[in-house]
Amino acid sequence: MKHSLRNLLYEFGIKVGKTVIYEDNKAAIHLAKDSALSQRTKHIAIAYYFIRSHIVKNRIDIQHINSRLNVADIFTKAISSELQQRHAITLWDGMQR
Repeated sequence: MKHSLRNLLYEFGIKVGKTVIYEDNKAAIHLAKDSALSQRTKHIAIAYYFIRSHIVKNRIDIQHINSRLNVADIFTKAISSELQQRHAITLWDGMQR
Protein backbone atom coordinates (compact mmCIF):
# COMPACT_ATOMS: atom_id res chain seq x y z
CA MET A 1 0.00 0.00 0.00
CA LYS A 2 1.28 3.43 -0.87
CA HIS A 3 1.70 5.81 2.02
CA SER A 4 0.11 9.17 1.43
CA LEU A 5 -2.03 11.64 3.25
CA ARG A 6 -4.88 10.81 0.87
CA ASN A 7 -4.73 7.11 1.79
CA LEU A 8 -4.47 7.87 5.51
CA LEU A 9 -7.57 10.05 5.35
CA TYR A 10 -9.37 7.33 3.40
CA GLU A 11 -8.56 4.83 6.17
CA PHE A 12 -10.25 7.19 8.64
CA GLY A 13 -13.33 7.28 6.42
CA ILE A 14 -12.64 10.76 5.04
CA LYS A 15 -13.09 10.97 1.29
CA VAL A 16 -10.86 13.50 -0.39
CA GLY A 17 -11.77 15.04 -3.72
CA LYS A 18 -9.37 16.30 -6.34
CA THR A 19 -6.44 18.33 -5.14
CA VAL A 20 -6.31 21.61 -7.02
CA ILE A 21 -2.90 23.04 -7.83
CA TYR A 22 -2.92 26.71 -8.76
CA GLU A 23 -0.16 27.62 -11.20
CA ASP A 24 0.67 31.01 -12.68
CA ASN A 25 2.81 29.60 -15.49
CA LYS A 26 0.70 28.62 -18.50
CA ALA A 27 3.59 26.72 -20.10
CA ALA A 28 3.95 24.55 -16.99
CA ILE A 29 0.22 23.80 -17.04
CA HIS A 30 0.42 22.82 -20.70
CA LEU A 31 3.40 20.53 -20.09
CA ALA A 32 1.67 18.85 -17.17
CA LYS A 33 -1.56 18.23 -19.09
CA ASP A 34 -0.14 17.39 -22.53
CA SER A 35 1.34 13.94 -23.02
CA ALA A 36 3.38 14.90 -26.11
CA LEU A 37 7.02 15.67 -25.40
CA SER A 38 9.42 17.42 -27.72
CA GLN A 39 13.20 17.56 -27.85
CA ARG A 40 13.05 20.79 -25.86
CA THR A 41 11.00 19.28 -23.04
CA LYS A 42 12.58 15.83 -22.87
CA HIS A 43 14.90 16.83 -20.00
CA ILE A 44 11.95 17.59 -17.72
CA ALA A 45 9.85 14.58 -18.64
CA ILE A 46 10.46 12.83 -15.32
CA ALA A 47 9.40 15.85 -13.28
CA TYR A 48 6.09 16.16 -15.14
CA TYR A 49 5.42 12.41 -15.38
CA PHE A 50 4.43 12.31 -11.69
CA ILE A 51 2.00 15.23 -12.03
CA ARG A 52 0.60 13.95 -15.32
CA SER A 53 -0.02 10.47 -13.90
CA HIS A 54 -2.10 12.00 -11.10
CA ILE A 55 -4.02 14.17 -13.58
CA VAL A 56 -4.87 11.04 -15.59
CA LYS A 57 -5.98 9.26 -12.39
CA ASN A 58 -8.23 12.25 -11.67
CA ARG A 59 -6.49 12.92 -8.34
CA ILE A 60 -5.31 16.44 -9.11
CA ASP A 61 -6.32 19.32 -11.30
CA ILE A 62 -4.10 22.20 -12.35
CA GLN A 63 -5.75 25.58 -12.77
CA HIS A 64 -4.31 28.88 -13.87
CA ILE A 65 -4.13 31.74 -11.37
CA ASN A 66 -3.02 35.30 -12.00
CA SER A 67 0.49 35.92 -10.62
CA ARG A 68 -0.75 38.78 -8.44
CA LEU A 69 -3.20 36.40 -6.75
CA ASN A 70 -0.82 33.46 -6.27
CA VAL A 71 -0.36 33.42 -2.49
CA ALA A 72 2.33 30.72 -2.75
CA ASP A 73 4.66 33.34 -4.24
CA ILE A 74 5.28 34.65 -0.72
CA PHE A 75 7.34 31.48 -0.15
CA THR A 76 8.96 31.12 -3.56
CA LYS A 77 9.70 34.53 -5.10
CA ALA A 78 11.07 37.94 -4.28
CA ILE A 79 7.93 40.07 -4.25
CA SER A 80 7.14 43.65 -3.31
CA SER A 81 6.44 44.45 0.33
CA GLU A 82 2.90 45.49 -0.60
CA LEU A 83 2.23 42.12 -2.26
CA GLN A 84 3.96 40.27 0.58
CA GLN A 85 1.72 41.99 3.13
CA ARG A 86 -1.42 41.23 1.09
CA HIS A 87 -0.49 37.53 0.76
CA ALA A 88 0.35 37.32 4.49
CA ILE A 89 -3.10 38.72 5.36
CA THR A 90 -4.74 36.25 2.98
CA LEU A 91 -2.86 33.36 4.60
CA TRP A 92 -3.71 34.57 8.10
CA ASP A 93 -7.39 34.94 7.24
CA GLY A 94 -7.39 31.42 5.78
CA MET A 95 -5.89 30.00 8.99
CA GLN A 96 -8.58 31.65 11.11
CA ARG A 97 -11.44 29.79 9.39
